[in-house]
Amino acid sequence: MTKSYTYQVHCTFTVQFTFSEREVKAAEEGTEGDVDPTQEALDGLAAELQECLSQNYAVSDVQAHADFDDLLGVNSEDDVPDVTSN
Repeated sequence: MTKSYTYQVHCTFTVQFTFSEREVKAAEEGTEGDVDPTQEALDGLAAELQECLSQNYAVSDVQAHADFDDLLGVNSEDDVPDVTSN
């Protein structure tokens, strides 16, 4: 008989996600014009990731965090990228 061992595994990974203009707010730190995703937007993303991962895995906790230093770029309505210098 083959034994199997079940562990709680802590995973860390980074995803790229686009937030709408109403899902960001002025950053508490940084310079004028810097924005962060709202906590509600991050919580929504965490819930979406947990739901997706839970289809194949027993997921107990998903947390999402991002701030102005993580911003990759901004797209306007005409889809012309405004790439940041970060």
